Amino acid sequence: MINIVGQPGERESPRHAEVSGDHLLLANDCLNEVLNGFYSPGLEQQLGVPPQQAEQLLTRVNDALVSQAVSIVLDVCNLVVIGHAVRLTISELEEEFQTRTGFAVRQARLLDADIQAAITELEKQGKTGTSLDRSEPQN
Repeated sequence: MINIVGQPGERESPRHAEVSGDHLLLANDCLNEVLNGFYSPGLEQQLGVPPQQAEQLLTRVNDALVSQAVSIVLDVCNLVVIGHAVRLTISELEEEFQTRTGFAVRQARLLDADIQAAITELEKQGKTGTSLDRSEPQN
């Protein structure tokens, strides 16, 4: 599940999204696959950030899961990276997606749709302060 939330102490409208449940597990699996499971040339271009930054995001998400956190709060840029990772994992793994992630492709498409909806809502509120490339990853 993805919910729009504010950060503690913020007076303005919410600027972050809280990711929880299966969405958090699937985000972890897709980031892990993109970074460690298959080779994808031009990974920085496809994710929109350097691989080291995506690895930091994976570590953050994984640490939340290991500590049995119920959710994690992410900013728009992190949501964009996860969206790219989800779409790239679907396109690269195809029939192997469920075997390697434990989730059906339809669940990944739902996560991607929820991420895009959260990004759209945050952008609509005009609180992102950045111009984001949400286009499909290039193979």
